Amino acid sequence: MIEYKTSIESLRKDSKYTLDKVVIGESDLQRGRTDLRSTGKQIQSVIRSIYKAESTAAGIEFFFKGLMDQLRIIPTRQSLELRAEVASMASGLKNRRHVLEERVNRISEYGVRV
Repeated sequence: MIEYKTSIESLRKDSKYTLDKVVIGESDLQRGRTDLRSTGKQIQSVIRSIYKAESTAAGIEFFFKGLMDQLRIIPTRQSLELRAEVASMASGLKNRRHVLEERVNRISEYGVRV
Protein backbone atom coordinates (compact mmCIF):
# COMPACT_ATOMS: atom_id res chain seq x y z
CA MET A 1 0.00 0.00 0.00
CA ILE A 2 2.85 2.33 0.82
CA GLU A 3 4.40 1.57 -2.57
CA TYR A 4 1.16 2.51 -4.32
CA LYS A 5 0.97 5.79 -2.38
CA THR A 6 4.52 6.73 -3.30
CA SER A 7 3.92 5.68 -6.88
CA ILE A 8 0.76 7.82 -7.07
CA GLU A 9 2.59 10.80 -5.52
CA SER A 10 5.37 10.38 -8.03
CA LEU A 11 2.86 10.28 -10.91
CA ARG A 12 1.13 13.40 -9.57
CA LYS A 13 4.44 15.28 -9.46
CA ASP A 14 5.34 14.13 -12.94
CA SER A 15 1.90 15.08 -14.19
CA LYS A 16 2.13 18.57 -12.68
CA TYR A 17 5.62 19.04 -14.11
CA THR A 18 4.42 17.92 -17.55
CA LEU A 19 1.38 20.23 -17.45
CA ASP A 20 3.61 23.16 -16.48
CA LYS A 21 5.88 22.39 -19.43
CA VAL A 22 2.87 22.20 -21.76
CA VAL A 23 1.66 25.63 -20.62
CA ILE A 24 5.12 27.08 -21.18
CA GLY A 25 5.30 25.42 -24.60
CA GLU A 26 1.92 26.81 -25.64
CA SER A 27 2.99 30.27 -24.54
CA ASP A 28 6.22 29.99 -26.55
CA LEU A 29 4.30 28.73 -29.56
CA GLN A 30 1.87 31.65 -29.42
CA ARG A 31 4.71 34.16 -29.04
CA GLY A 32 6.53 32.55 -31.98
CA ARG A 33 3.43 32.68 -34.13
CA THR A 34 2.95 36.36 -33.29
CA ASP A 35 6.59 37.13 -34.08
CA LEU A 36 6.37 35.21 -37.35
CA ARG A 37 3.24 37.10 -38.36
CA SER A 38 4.88 40.42 -37.51
CA THR A 39 7.95 39.50 -39.53
CA GLY A 40 5.75 38.54 -42.47
CA LYS A 41 4.03 41.92 -42.36
CA GLN A 42 7.39 43.68 -42.27
CA ILE A 43 8.56 41.66 -45.27
CA GLN A 44 5.39 42.58 -47.16
CA SER A 45 6.03 46.23 -46.36
CA VAL A 46 9.52 45.92 -47.82
CA ILE A 47 8.06 44.20 -50.90
CA ARG A 48 5.68 47.14 -51.39
CA SER A 49 8.62 49.54 -51.09
CA ILE A 50 10.53 47.55 -53.70
CA TYR A 51 7.51 47.65 -56.03
CA LYS A 52 7.43 51.44 -55.60
CA ALA A 53 11.15 51.66 -56.31
CA GLU A 54 10.75 49.47 -59.39
CA SER A 55 7.89 51.62 -60.70
CA THR A 56 9.84 54.77 -59.95
CA ALA A 57 12.82 53.33 -61.79
CA ALA A 58 10.56 52.43 -64.71
CA GLY A 59 9.16 55.96 -64.72
CA ILE A 60 12.62 57.46 -64.57
CA GLU A 61 13.77 55.14 -67.32
CA PHE A 62 10.87 56.30 -69.49
CA PHE A 63 11.54 59.94 -68.61
CA PHE A 64 15.23 59.64 -69.36
CA LYS A 65 14.79 57.39 -72.36
CA GLY A 66 16.27 60.10 -74.53
CA LEU A 67 19.28 60.29 -72.25
CA MET A 68 19.67 56.50 -72.31
CA ASP A 69 19.45 56.59 -76.11
CA GLN A 70 22.19 59.21 -76.14
CA LEU A 71 24.26 57.03 -73.80
CA ARG A 72 23.85 54.16 -76.24
CA ILE A 73 25.02 56.36 -79.11
CA ILE A 74 28.09 57.61 -77.26
CA PRO A 75 30.47 54.67 -77.15
CA THR A 76 32.35 55.71 -74.04
CA ARG A 77 33.30 53.54 -71.14
CA GLN A 78 31.46 55.81 -68.70
CA SER A 79 28.18 55.57 -70.58
CA LEU A 80 28.49 51.79 -70.74
CA GLU A 81 29.27 51.65 -67.02
CA LEU A 82 26.29 53.89 -66.21
CA ARG A 83 23.91 51.76 -68.28
CA ALA A 84 25.27 48.58 -66.72
CA GLU A 85 24.91 50.02 -63.23
CA VAL A 86 21.29 51.05 -63.84
CA ALA A 87 20.46 47.62 -65.27
CA SER A 88 22.22 45.90 -62.37
CA MET A 89 20.31 47.94 -59.79
CA ALA A 90 16.97 47.18 -61.43
CA SER A 91 17.79 43.48 -61.62
CA GLY A 92 18.94 43.46 -57.98
CA LEU A 93 15.66 45.02 -56.84
CA LYS A 94 13.67 42.45 -58.76
CA ASN A 95 15.70 39.56 -57.32
CA ARG A 96 15.31 40.85 -53.75
CA ARG A 97 11.57 41.20 -54.25
CA HIS A 98 11.32 37.59 -55.45
CA VAL A 99 13.33 36.33 -52.46
CA LEU A 100 11.13 38.25 -50.03
CA GLU A 101 7.94 37.03 -51.71
CA GLU A 102 9.22 33.46 -51.33
CA ARG A 103 9.80 34.06 -47.61
CA VAL A 104 6.26 35.33 -47.19
CA ASN A 105 4.99 32.22 -48.99
CA ARG A 106 6.97 30.00 -46.61
CA ILE A 107 5.44 31.77 -43.62
CA SER A 108 1.99 31.23 -45.12
CA GLU A 109 2.77 27.54 -45.57
CA TYR A 110 3.14 27.29 -41.79
CA GLY A 111 -0.49 28.32 -41.50
CA VAL A 112 0.24 31.84 -40.26
CA ARG A 113 -1.80 34.54 -41.93
CA VAL A 114 0.36 37.40 -43.06
